[in-house]
Amino acid sequence: MWIVILLGLVFGSFISAFTYRYPKGISILKGRSFCDKCKRKIGWKENIPVLSYLFLRGRCKSCKRKISIRYPLIEAVAAVGLGLLAGLPNFYFFGPLFLILLAILIIDWEKQMIPDELVFGAIGITLLYFFLTDYSFIFTNFLCGLTAS
Repeated sequence: MWIVILLGLVFGSFISAFTYRYPKGISILKGRSFCDKCKRKIGWKENIPVLSYLFLRGRCKSCKRKISIRYPLIEAVAAVGLGLLAGLPNFYFFGPLFLILLAILIIDWEKQMIPDELVFGAIGITLLYFFLTDYSFIFTNFLCGLTAS
């Protein structure tokens, strides 16, 4: 369970960065995290989920600008959410689905947009779940509904 919570913090940190960068067109794959104001790259010691925010007292190490509370909140929500889902038998489906839906929620809340890539990812995970579990009849009904129209 603790490993899942730690993974939730790590994935929450990724979601924090993704939900900040995606709407601005900044690649999540290129470059490290940086301060919005002074543009200084954030070192690994300053990028530990939740703990760095507390140790730095919510301020950038170099320019002392206040860091948004959104980052540790997203990390904490991801950790708690995955922790709660950890006991479910199909956690390997529900965990990633939860993280995708969390990212959709944050981007929609902040920017009033829902990225198609995230929606298609959630649909893909859901259909895979229905196809590989005892709920395959729902997948079959879905396919029959598509062919009937």
